[in-house]
Amino acid sequence: MVIVKLIGGLGNQMFQYAAGQSLAQKHNTTLKLDDSGFHQYPNRSYSLNHLGIREEFATPNELFCYTGKPQTKTQEFLCHFAELWKRFCREIPCLKLPSFFTLPPLSPKVYSEPHFHFDTNFFQLPADVYLDGYWQSEKYFKDIEKTIRQEFAVKIPITGQNLEITSAINRTESVSLHIRRGDYVNNEKTNAVHGTCGLEYYLACIKQASQTVSNAHFFAFSDDPRWMMENLRIDHPLTYVVHNNISEAHEDLRLMSLCRHNIVANSSFSWWAAWLNKNPDKIVFAPQEWFKKEGVNTKDLIPPDWKKI
Repeated sequence: MVIVKLIGGLGNQMFQYAAGQSLAQKHNTTLKLDDSGFHQYPNRSYSLNHLGIREEFATPNELFCYTGKPQTKTQEFLCHFAELWKRFCREIPCLKLPSFFTLPPLSPKVYSEPHFHFDTNFFQLPADVYLDGYWQSEKYFKDIEKTIRQEFAVKIPITGQNLEITSAINRTESVSLHIRRGDYVNNEKTNAVHGTCGLEYYLACIKQASQTVSNAHFFAFSDDPRWMMENLRIDHPLTYVVHNNISEAHEDLRLMSLCRHNIVANSSFSWWAAWLNKNPDKIVFAPQEWFKKEGVNTKDLIPPDWKKI
């Protein structure tokens, strides 16, 4: 059994699921999900339920056995009692430690991502493992690309205003444009790591796209729609897509993936929208610098046929 830790927004969860599913299929075993991290992570929530994935969650006992970390009050009590008893046995050497008091597991099955770029040891991992990381490279799941594309299709049909936008996307030379701000701007620590793509980046992408794509029509998405509408002004057809709220992020993901071409932010969310785009002639523009923080190796993040600006 492969268990994968889920954390972050929808895009991060998709990378984590895809890597876990790839390793599970290599070993012909089950993939289970650990969403317990969201209990202490109020800004995000489990979001893969909107997609057609194979959804099976690890039990508290399975998580305890794989990670060695108690998941319930009972497990916490048992671990605390076991530690007290082990101390007592050390004071009186003639006492033997019952096998019960080997809690927590002596050899947790956790494998933590060693660095941001592709980990060449990943596919050497055993079938019983707990994956802790972000796994942001298509190299982790390229071999099961068809499966991932099928599982990451939104389950519910397109309706209402999203159907109207889809119609406009299909009848134009559509280019999605995603502006990621949110905690990248408002959270000092997050900003220090990620930074934001400035307006000059988007204008450079728009210029190149309009020179390459005849009659380009831009569809702009953002988690900060007010800033986007106040600052993104261009001399090309432009539609602001602002009607979906945060709980409907999967709808924006689908709309962006339906565009013929994509301009992505330094965001795993728009990365996936571009990757899921089925247009064989698509042009994808991505930022040259993905992180503001220095020293993060992103050589395996951007697919080789995408254009870095």
